[in-house]
Amino acid sequence: MIPTKPAREDKASPSSLVEGDGILIVDATLTIVQANLPIQSLFHATEEDLLGADASWVIQQYLGPLLTEEGALREVIALLHNEMCPPSLLLNILIPGTGVRRISITTSTIKTTTPALRLLVFHDTGKGDADLALSAHEESPMVIFTQDCELRYLRVSSPEGPVLLPDFAPGKTDADLFCPEDASRLTRLKSRVLETGEAARSKLLLTINGAVRTFDLAVMPMKYDNGQVYGICGTLLDVTEWSRVIEALTTSERQLSTLLSNLRGMAYRCRIERSWTMEFVSEGAERVTGYLPEDLIGNRKVAYGDLIHPDDRERVWREVTSGLAEGRPFQMTYRLITATGEVRWVWEQGRGVSGSRGGVDMIEGYITDITDRVRAEAALAESEERFRSIFTTSHAVMMIVDPGTGAIVDANPAASAYYGYPLETLTSMRITDLNTLEPEAVLDELQKAAVSEGQHYSSRHRLADGQIRDVDLYSGRVVIHGRVLLHSIVHDVTERRKAEEQFRALLDATPDAAMLIDHRGTILALNEVMAARFNKNVDELVGTCLYNLFPPELAAARRDAIEHALTAGKPYRYIDKRPGTILEIILFPIPGEREDTRRVAIVLRDITLQQELEQARKEAFDRIEQNIEQFAILGDHIRQPLQVILGMSYLLEDEQATRVIQDEVRRINEYIRQLDQGWIESRKIREFLRRHELV
Repeated sequence: MIPTKPAREDKASPSSLVEGDGILIVDATLTIVQANLPIQSLFHATEEDLLGADASWVIQQYLGPLLTEEGALREVIALLHNEMCPPSLLLNILIPGTGVRRISITTSTIKTTTPALRLLVFHDTGKGDADLALSAHEESPMVIFTQDCELRYLRVSSPEGPVLLPDFAPGKTDADLFCPEDASRLTRLKSRVLETGEAARSKLLLTINGAVRTFDLAVMPMKYDNGQVYGICGTLLDVTEWSRVIEALTTSERQLSTLLSNLRGMAYRCRIERSWTMEFVSEGAERVTGYLPEDLIGNRKVAYGDLIHPDDRERVWREVTSGLAEGRPFQMTYRLITATGEVRWVWEQGRGVSGSRGGVDMIEGYITDITDRVRAEAALAESEERFRSIFTTSHAVMMIVDPGTGAIVDANPAASAYYGYPLETLTSMRITDLNTLEPEAVLDELQKAAVSEGQHYSSRHRLADGQIRDVDLYSGRVVIHGRVLLHSIVHDVTERRKAEEQFRALLDATPDAAMLIDHRGTILALNEVMAARFNKNVDELVGTCLYNLFPPELAAARRDAIEHALTAGKPYRYIDKRPGTILEIILFPIPGEREDTRRVAIVLRDITLQQELEQARKEAFDRIEQNIEQFAILGDHIRQPLQVILGMSYLLEDEQATRVIQDEVRRINEYIRQLDQGWIESRKIREFLRRHELV
């Protein structure tokens, strides 16, 4: 919509056209699209009265009462409809308080715009009542001329002011009056009229008094009754200033057209009726509705009102008519059914504009598709509702904290129950009122959490009853209604900390090296014995990665063993032999509620001396066994000679010697039997010890 200027004072000034030509621009339907200040003053009307009005009605309403000559109004209307040639008039108008003025009205078509516009120029010739008898040709702002068949000038009438053709004299040609280039163009055009007998019109650049100006040249043939051409007549109108106005208007329209084409939505002008008949629609209509602009204009294919969702039509009508009745712009959102049948959300803003009769009979506005925004807002609302439900019903302690001030913006019932404060009290406190650290340290942690993806830190919080509890805080950045806040989840780890202290005491008490790591290999706890194996102290190792303490090959082997224990879910024992050292390593997997909370306890024992003693014992045992077996063999070897000796003793004649030999043989056999019995008992003992892994 063209902006409206404040209404002018209720009077007509005699200088309304003296200070400048009045310019009226109309479109193809003769609707006024521009009216400058001189024309507003001449018509005694405001810009709001004129813009959008029917030009014929305006001329009858405002110019008609000023005309003094019979038939003048009819001639102006004919000129407006481009039914006169040459396209100009000289009229007498009566201006109250000033008298009769002589006004020339000239019309031309602006073909550089789409669609074409018509330009009417109202020029005050400066003549009053005393000059009314002067010839219209002498008073016209045009140069009116006649030439014979040789294109010699017969008569020329020039406007007041600087003489257009100072060297004019009857009988001269264009070659005598203009520079060669200008004369050549003029002669070609006029010769064509003489040859064809048809009128011609063209816009030319002519050099007058050293300045290049733009002229509108119209040439008509002069004919005898038998149709023979005996000369030409024509008009030459200086339209330099008009061309500048037209160029500015064209530029403005091009900029407006570019702006409208780049808008995602559609600008429109429509009638105030339930069908919302469109009279103008920008190119964005296709993006919004799926229909081309020409499909909507004049309800050619579909009425815009039929695109509005049936459930929204009555509300749209009420919103618009209410805004118009109150003289204010209206804004609303509603649903459209597009050409493809899809339901889309749109936002519209508009206001009423005055028509040709002065009342509001049109609407101008803008409509844009906001479906994505509506869906995003619905998704956000659903997400917020889901978060609120989780926040409220969760048994975990949760708070919403302002990272800049530490203010507790919100807290869930679990937080109220844990800290022992009513929700109203808790949400009026700051997190620094609960944390035992210095306020500066607490705010520093909050700021770190606000600029990172998430923050985890341990602290101690004071409950309403004065208890001090160990807590782990997990804080993440959230944006609520455009405000950056922290969503903090608080876990009470007091009992876990006590258990960890007890575990540390147990670690320190065991003579073996012991360590606790998480599933990533981070060292959570260890005793001094384990730390000494790495030539470091406990504080240096806690929080570091175990695998970084070994060469790459050994680190990979350690990682595989730990993964094996976690996967199997049961203790895993293996021996690590190094030059001069033998280590027994036992891995105890500790399951967690989640995969990332699993841990592994590692016990490492140096069994080098034990292995050496065991080897020595085994070697001694094997030696004894070898000796016993040799004794058994030896017994067999002794028994054979004894049996020979015993047999030979029976051959002796000396009975006493025989008895002595027999007694000695029996005694030796008893010794051998006792050795055999000892070997058998010894084997039983060794087998028993092997079955019970004592040897």
